[in-house]
Amino acid sequence: MEPGSVVGFETANAPLALSTGSQRSHVPIVTLLLCGACSVLFVAISARGGQHSWESFGAWGYLPAERVWDGAYWSLVSSAFIHLALWHVAFNVYWLWVLGAPAERVLGSMSYLGFVLAASFVSSSVQLGVSGSTGYGASGVVYALFGLMCASRESVPEFARALGGNTALLFWGWLLGCILATRAGIAGVGNGAHVAGLLFGLVVARLVILKTVRRTLALSGTALLVAVSLVPLFWSPWSSTWVGYKAYRAHVAGDYDAAIAGYRRSIALGGDGVWALENLAFAYRSAGATKEYEATIAELRTADAAAAAEVEADIGESRDDTQEKQQ
Repeated sequence: MEPGSVVGFETANAPLALSTGSQRSHVPIVTLLLCGACSVLFVAISARGGQHSWESFGAWGYLPAERVWDGAYWSLVSSAFIHLALWHVAFNVYWLWVLGAPAERVLGSMSYLGFVLAASFVSSSVQLGVSGSTGYGASGVVYALFGLMCASRESVPEFARALGGNTALLFWGWLLGCILATRAGIAGVGNGAHVAGLLFGLVVARLVILKTVRRTLALSGTALLVAVSLVPLFWSPWSSTWVGYKAYRAHVAGDYDAAIAGYRRSIALGGDGVWALENLAFAYRSAGATKEYEATIAELRTADAAAAAEVEADIGESRDDTQEKQQ
């Protein structure tokens, strides 16, 4: 999540639909439920003895990128409420409550719920696009709430109070710090989700809260951001993971030429070289390209001798099975 300097928006003609009194009397039930969901899911995952595998995560709605590309788009929303570390869930639940409660009072429960679900989808999808992997955690949603408040706090006193003190500085500093830490290889953080969430909150604030002459521009910006977030679901040629996924799908379909080209490109993009070489060897063998197969096995043997031996053993067993059937 990240905050930035105050965004200067024109707010002279931006009266709020809700009175201060009605906002304060509204119980933020959706925020309570969201915080509870994050907490309960964390306890449930932890209770399984730290079995951090896709099989165990899948039971709670956190799926690998390949499953998303296969059509499990809903997991981009459900994964936003999954946390694997105590500090992570504590940090996100705290800010989800601090920022979410006033946002729900101002927007109303149903509009607020729609905002949270849309923010989780957009931030998760952008994270998938920039990293080639699915992220988890509610920080993208929290940054969307921060962006919403940061853009409209001059018009909404409750937002100004929520961002009082050093809160805004903390968010901007955390955003920058996470980006630098990721670039330095110190930590792996979902910066794509943070930035996308922030931008989503900023544009939605102008669309929903700030009634200015630039509302049409805000609508266009919101639509563009949503459209961009949909692209990684179907097309990510810059991602080694997506290219490898497409190569594997071609391999399974028997299109060995496309599979071979895809595996090579995945390696060139910095993907899992051992996995790609293993599948390359199988693809060459299936295509009857003996010389290329032998060259790939030699390349794999240099990278991982054990993996090369397993491939050769699997191909040998497959050859023996074929011969037995022919006899």
